[in-house]
Amino acid sequence: MKVLLGVINKLDKLNVTNTFKEKLISLTDFWIFNATQNSNLVLSIEYFTSEQECLDYANRENFNIVIGSAVGHLLRPGNAQEKNVILETIKLCNKSDGLIGHIMAHPGRIPYFYDEFWAVNLNIYRDVGEPKWELEDTVNFPSFDRHSENFHSDYTPYSIKGLSPGSSMLQNRGGTGLIKAWLEEGKEILNFPRYIRKLKHHLYPEHSKYLDKYLNNECGVEELQQELQLEYFSSVDYEHAKKCIFLFNTDSIKFNTPNKPIDTLISVCAAFRPYLILHKSGFTQNTTVKFIDYSDISLQFKKWLVNNWDGKDILSAVSLFEKCTDTDILWNKPFNLSFEQAYKQVIDEFGGIDSWLIFWKQYKELKHEFHLVDLVEDTDKVISLLGKKQNYLYISNSFNTEAGIIKHGRTKLLGKLKRIVEIGLESNIILDGSDLNHCYPSPDYTQNLLKYYKLN
Repeated sequence: MKVLLGVINKLDKLNVTNTFKEKLISLTDFWIFNATQNSNLVLSIEYFTSEQECLDYANRENFNIVIGSAVGHLLRPGNAQEKNVILETIKLCNKSDGLIGHIMAHPGRIPYFYDEFWAVNLNIYRDVGEPKWELEDTVNFPSFDRHSENFHSDYTPYSIKGLSPGSSMLQNRGGTGLIKAWLEEGKEILNFPRYIRKLKHHLYPEHSKYLDKYLNNECGVEELQQELQLEYFSSVDYEHAKKCIFLFNTDSIKFNTPNKPIDTLISVCAAFRPYLILHKSGFTQNTTVKFIDYSDISLQFKKWLVNNWDGKDILSAVSLFEKCTDTDILWNKPFNLSFEQAYKQVIDEFGGIDSWLIFWKQYKELKHEFHLVDLVEDTDKVISLLGKKQNYLYISNSFNTEAGIIKHGRTKLLGKLKRIVEIGLESNIILDGSDLNHCYPSPDYTQNLLKYYKLN
């Protein structure tokens, strides 16, 4: 089965700044990447300037299903869930009459799709005559039966279904051409159900007045007026993100390192991966570990673990640490895993609990330093932390986070990442981490870093 995810970018029609466009596109791409990982999903991703362009391309290239997602529509689960938004949409499209969207059916008006997210079974689309996305003129639009229940208000029915011819009406809103063709065949059109709605979040870019100011760092997150914008950005705002501790890694803990024992490890407070780096690369009793982070509470937690934890029960350690601090803490973990499952994965990667406990005992004896450093704002501070022998710098995804995209934007992040690479070339550093395109290759030697991060 051939599936197309079409990303529709219509931001040029809005009176907004280039910064607004850059950050909205980057956030959209960020969550498209996450939604397409670890799901055994095979699909094509293409970018378009209109729904019609997307539909024509999908039909011409003989796709079976096309899913349209607007820039500013984030395929982002509200919390850890087992379901995948794209897989669930494909399943629903295959088992229904093949047309799904955010139905807007105001009483007495022609129904249309709000353009954030929609899906079409193209085999059925071809059977009903390959209709245009929108109606272009006055038409004899079918009357229809609407489901008795709505998702909210009185214009979002669970579904609609055609019955008989209706009156001549004019409406050139989203999806009306497809909706008319489906209704005329007596087919049911579905509104996205709640379980799929929970797997995504829309930012309503057209409500741009305050959002444009926020993305240009001209106002605080509390000044956003649109409800879903305020909900989302409050949860990932830069200052909010500093209160978060990554108890387990959201990046992979399965990786390779050069077989070169580390003299100085400089690492962000990225859960267990710094420990695995030492375990896999090798270290001596003279190795120094220097944690750097923009999150003071994360640094406090790393220090507390070294001084207080026996390595046996991370969840008990969390409870004890919380009692030692009066700071509100946000504990982050990977999607789709419980804390217990994530911890088991870590222990397995160390080769079992006995191997982990031996490592932890040795690790606690090493020299540790803790530095409040924002890698993006204070990039050059890394230079003063370098040791004289073999350095290993782990940046994790510091240049590819929602909070970073929102505050800095892709252009600034790319420039700062390039500076990190330059430092690596000038010094004796093994550099490890993600670029802005989620690229996480195994660490390479410094002479290959420019190629490694594709920053030539």
